Amino acid sequence: MVARSPRTDLRRLDGWQPRLIALANEWRNKPYAYGLTDCGRFMLLAVTEVTGVDLMPDVEWPRGWLGVAKWMIANGWDSVEAVMDDLLPPMSVEETRGGDIVSFEKGGEFHLAVRYGDTALTPGADGLIVVGSPWHRAWRVG
Repeated sequence: MVARSPRTDLRRLDGWQPRLIALANEWRNKPYAYGLTDCGRFMLLAVTEVTGVDLMPDVEWPRGWLGVAKWMIANGWDSVEAVMDDLLPPMSVEETRGGDIVSFEKGGEFHLAVRYGDTALTPGADGLIVVGSPWHRAWRVG
């Protein structure tokens, strides 16, 4: 995969909120698994629900921590934030609204979450978890 310009052409679909809620309900009890139910996969599906656009079509997803790490390195990414910088335009954390993507630090690593109300949702060990601010960075979705 070649680095690309962030998608500034995305528009939110009418009625995106119920689709995002349905995605959250579907993932509510899915345990975290790299390449299957991780923060990157959840974020990409959320963007698709909000905009109708798949940001990474035709990607063969690696499995396991090592597979994901090798895939990211092969694509020139050293963090999930670097992936986001290639996919979506950055924005200030203070300007985010529901459906936007935020990053947060936990355990010395950055993770992605989807803004929902005053919080954000991300996959956790036993299913989705709620993440409050402060958030580190943010990206605009439509």
